Amino acid sequence: MWRKALDVITKATLRSPARWASTVRLASSLEVPLPRPGKYLNDYGLLEDMRVLLFSNTQNRLTNKVTKELQNLKINTKNVTVGSNAEGYKMVQAFNDFKPSVVICPFLTFRVPDVICESDVPCLIVHPGIAGDRGSSSLDWALRNKSQTWGATCLQARGKLDSGEIWSTEEFEINNPKTVTKTGLYNGPIVDAAVDIVLDSLVRFQKGIPPKPLDYSHPEVQGTFQRRMQDNDRTIDWQMPVEDINSLIRCSDTQPGALGELSLTNGNSPLMARLYGSNIASSPILLNSVDCKAGDVIAKKNESILIVCGPQAKDAIWVSALKKTDENAIKLPATEVIGSNNLTEIPEIDSVYIHHDINVHKCDDVAFVHFNFYNGAMSVAQCKRLQNTLQELSNDNQNKMIVLMGGERFFSTGIHLNKIEVSSDPAQESWENINAIDDVIKTIFSMDSIVVSALQGDAAAGGIMMALSADFVYAHLGTMMTPSYKAMSLYGSEYWTYSLPERVGDVKARELTSGEDTLTASQALNINLIDGIIGRNRFDMLQKLPTMLNNIPGSVLERLMADKRKKHNTAFYNRLELHRDIELRYMKECFSSASYNKARHNFVYKK
Repeated sequence: MWRKALDVITKATLRSPARWASTVRLASSLEVPLPRPGKYLNDYGLLEDMRVLLFSNTQNRLTNKVTKELQNLKINTKNVTVGSNAEGYKMVQAFNDFKPSVVICPFLTFRVPDVICESDVPCLIVHPGIAGDRGSSSLDWALRNKSQTWGATCLQARGKLDSGEIWSTEEFEINNPKTVTKTGLYNGPIVDAAVDIVLDSLVRFQKGIPPKPLDYSHPEVQGTFQRRMQDNDRTIDWQMPVEDINSLIRCSDTQPGALGELSLTNGNSPLMARLYGSNIASSPILLNSVDCKAGDVIAKKNESILIVCGPQAKDAIWVSALKKTDENAIKLPATEVIGSNNLTEIPEIDSVYIHHDINVHKCDDVAFVHFNFYNGAMSVAQCKRLQNTLQELSNDNQNKMIVLMGGERFFSTGIHLNKIEVSSDPAQESWENINAIDDVIKTIFSMDSIVVSALQGDAAAGGIMMALSADFVYAHLGTMMTPSYKAMSLYGSEYWTYSLPERVGDVKARELTSGEDTLTASQALNINLIDGIIGRNRFDMLQKLPTMLNNIPGSVLERLMADKRKKHNTAFYNRLELHRDIELRYMKECFSSASYNKARHNFVYKK
């Protein structure tokens, strides 16, 4: 009976879309389960030629991904960036000019004007939480409370925050609760779920299926209102269990950061700072040999610091980045924020088995190289350590294949702009940094093995060019790539003038590096920027990649290696050096330019 009633509603609504709002409660009472993606996957053709207007605070990863997917389905889109509640007029003007079929807010923290919410055009809010979850700190509380599952929900915009009708909702397991950060959760599973629920919502609208009212008595509505998380909620008590401290840091990473007071040696005053990039120490290192209390910094490694914690001060946690609480402070490697003078009595740990941001995992004759640098930025020191690791692998003739994995959130984003910004000579630091990353890429080119880049995380600028130095490049369906230097007013290096035209041609290479477009994996594959797509997301990719590589016949690898050795002769390496020399000539000028200094400063200070 409910299907017949829904048919009546559907036919009436399709004749007059303006009537969708008046049928909300009737249809919702007939559809018992919450609306979820998957039912209408074969009906995306209904979306062609729709007009979708998108409002966002900024063009972040979620907005970019949703926009790209809509455009891929031949939906007409217009994006409007809104900077404050006072800019509501921009939304109204765009609404009146564009005359959308649907309005979508992928990432908007400002109020949508009533004239839009109360119109006959649905206004959909993408909320990063499960059905019933409300509030602006959803992901913060989800990680703080160690939730095992989370989700995203597409809601109708209403006057009360996140209280509108549910168009579509999707849940997922949090697969890596001890390592995932708030930003990692948002840019990974939340973005994937957001695309699903947005498309599902649009199909439901086209079919005339109204959304379901938010009803907390519904068994599938498990969320609740969560207040905004404040700094006192993010302040660390070092006597807390180490798992709680880890959750507290990660639920605040990358913004705004957990607050903690660090105890230093030599009678120095404690340092109050925001903490990022935490990892629980695998063993109570040094705790049995030093007199320490919770909150003491007792060791350092690769610019990270080890902090004692726990009820009995028997645990410890690594932190890779800090930010002082000063108004104009920026995130930097932890040891740099504390200062070398305050760390003279803190021992440096050399063991390769303890806290490493470069990790090599071998499976038979395949070496997987993970370099999980914070936010994907590669400083001079990090580049040199990565280069040494790759050189050691290349010298081992048992490694038939070397797979560059990058980090969880980012494969690489190129040079370390924050470290450059605070250096005494930014131009010189930039010069040393670009040469260091070029040296890494030169080592990749010269490796006597088949090299594969597997982009489990996003890549940008020089990070993409580093990936292209491999023999094969793969990504998963959710990977986003920005092969441009324009944002920093740079010509670019990393051998891009060789690698990029080799894959996409000269014209496309110039278009990509001088433009501002972000590519999905599908778009990258279509222009031959990458060789293939493995899996829907990084977890799917990590599961499928080893099997795929191990299934490559040995005869094929031998043939590929023979072709590579034939190609990589003296003339080839001379050609590479010519490309590098020309690129660096331009880059030296760029590094002294006012446009680069301004762009870098604005990026670092989020202006």
